[in-house]
Amino acid sequence: MQQGATANVNRVSVSQGETATPCVKSVSSARRRESVSRLEMESGDEGDYRDDDFLPDEHHNRDERAVDAATRHDDDDSAGETCDRSDDEATKDDTKTELNKDQSPSKRQGAIDEHHRKTLAAKEMELRTLYRKIGVYRKANAVLKKELESFHNNDTLAQLENKAREKQLLIEKLTHDNKYLVNLQRTQAKRIEELESLKEHFPTKHHSIMEELRICKETYRMYKEREKAADERSAKLHQQVVDLTAKNKGLADKIKQHEQSQMSSHQTADAVEAEADGELAQLQQRVLTLEKNKRTEKAKYDRVLKTCQEQLDECKREMERFQQALLDKDKELRHQVVELKKLKRQLRELAVDTQTSQQLCHFLSQRGLDPTSSKPKAAVVPMPPPPSSEKRPAQPTRIQKPKPTKMDSLI
Repeated sequence: MQQGATANVNRVSVSQGETATPCVKSVSSARRRESVSRLEMESGDEGDYRDDDFLPDEHHNRDERAVDAATRHDDDDSAGETCDRSDDEATKDDTKTELNKDQSPSKRQGAIDEHHRKTLAAKEMELRTLYRKIGVYRKANAVLKKELESFHNNDTLAQLENKAREKQLLIEKLTHDNKYLVNLQRTQAKRIEELESLKEHFPTKHHSIMEELRICKETYRMYKEREKAADERSAKLHQQVVDLTAKNKGLADKIKQHEQSQMSSHQTADAVEAEADGELAQLQQRVLTLEKNKRTEKAKYDRVLKTCQEQLDECKREMERFQQALLDKDKELRHQVVELKKLKRQLRELAVDTQTSQQLCHFLSQRGLDPTSSKPKAAVVPMPPPPSSEKRPAQPTRIQKPKPTKMDSLI
């Protein structure tokens, strides 16, 4: 080592350019060793080592990157310092070479011994660092051996196989769910298209129903007018019957007066009696005819009134049916609008679920699971029943015009 030191001193004294580069390299390597030893001392102070500390994974790579960054930073810092030191040492070496010419051999030997001591101290520091690294690596090797033995255990292998099988079953189930969701999305899209197509026909249906309602209102108004006219005619006929009854009563009074006058005059009794009998017979015949006509007209108008009342009731019932049908159509339209909103909301939820399942499948694929490996099949999820077919739209009802009755002919 003394010969090496003397050789280094002689080499420094010979040329300045030859000493600058080795100094930079030695300083950079020393800085690198110091950073490594500092990290190893920090890691060596910890009493226990976890299983993940020495596995060849991201922790080890992170430590290596930290060491490389630290050494690179130290190299950058040391490069400038070594350049300055090399310049200073070059000037010092020049002065030393000039002084060494004048110094005695004992002083030269002391300088060589001092240089040897510094070199030995650096070597001892490097050896201590290497021994510390060896101890750290031995501990890591022991931990890795323990982990390797634990991985070779049958229970661990069985657990890993079970986990892999469970993951495979989960992948198959998610794939099946994804297919089911895709089919459901397709059916819901068809359902929405059908509802949209039906929605286009809603204005025409509403227009036809409103037109039918208008026709019913017109028919109801017409029957109302007919009923009013029939009531007026019935009132007139009733007034005629009252007048005829009063006239009949007056004629009966006249007959009584005539009979009393006949009793007073016996001479003209036969002639007056014959005349009175004839007039009475005529009057009675006229009264019978009028009563018969009255009964006939009353029965006739009763039938007409009954027919009109039945037609009016039928129109009322039909109008109520139309109003109920209109309310049902309105309810059905609102229900279909609500169903359309529900389907849109389900479609959005389905899109979110599909995106979630895709992200989960992507996550599982990134975890390194192989979906093509042979595993037991998952339980088959039953598909939902197809949506019920749309009800056939109700055909617009046709209102038949009422047949002309005797009342119409009389009017």
